[in-house]
Amino acid sequence: MKDTDQPTVACPTCSGPLRPEGKEWVCVVGHRFDVAGLAAGQAGSITRSLWYSLRALEDRAIVNNFVANDYDQQGRSPEATLLRSESTEDIAVALQLRELVRKLTNASKVDEVQLDAPRGSEQSDGVGSHSPRPHPTTSG
Repeated sequence: MKDTDQPTVACPTCSGPLRPEGKEWVCVVGHRFDVAGLAAGQAGSITRSLWYSLRALEDRAIVNNFVANDYDQQGRSPEATLLRSESTEDIAVALQLRELVRKLTNASKVDEVQLDAPRGSEQSDGVGSHSPRPHPTTSG
């Protein structure tokens, strides 16, 4: 296999390019992952990104409702109605996203158990596991 044929993916720690080297994946910064560590790191990156997106949707819904209340007091009902509609759509998407995060989190736990079994003595050096916290106004 030529060097240009090797896949390049983003390092779950720093987002730099990550390439396979033997049984490990190594990024240009030096983060090293075995297969299980890479899978866990990618799952963590995905989950964190989805939590950030979920929070942004919920925050936008809160702001739109707040502004809609101001618009109502100013007699700007059409604008208020539009913002409340957008807020309702954001909340609906946030609920779907929350369910997706839950499913992915449960699936990654199953994957970790399956990947851990054949690992042997290989270790993951580059992943710090972080549990994203849900938005403070929502349940997680």
